[in-house]
Amino acid sequence: MKNMTIAQALKEKNKLAFKIKVNWFKIKTKNSLIKGAHRPYDIHELKDQTLVLVDELIDLKTKIHQASAPVRDKIFRLSELKAVLSTLGGIPTNEGITKDKYENEFTEMDASIKTLELDEMMEQYQDEIDDLQDHLDNFNYTTMIS
Repeated sequence: MKNMTIAQALKEKNKLAFKIKVNWFKIKTKNSLIKGAHRPYDIHELKDQTLVLVDELIDLKTKIHQASAPVRDKIFRLSELKAVLSTLGGIPTNEGITKDKYENEFTEMDASIKTLELDEMMEQYQDEIDDLQDHLDNFNYTTMIS
């Protein structure tokens, strides 16, 4: 494997993972055919090539993981904050009299977390996510792996 930045390695990792997925699909769909039917691939050769790609992917993921050690805490924080932001976006903040959409009844709603409070929280988390992503992007574009 040639020297490359983490950013380049991440792109290569995605390409390898896609090739592996496509190859397994070909193997699964073309391995067992009606006797005498045309088989467009040499399944054994395709399997062997795929297993080589799997080894390459393992090696590449290991190198990415090792090279990203200095920012791993930021990677984990970014992931968890994205999950928090997604969850916050699903919290209902309905207040006041509302009509039930399934029954013809009116209900008075009260939200503990108000809309403006939720908006502010989401904005703060989004700002932190953006800062973390900028930091990680810079790290990934400037850190080399071999």
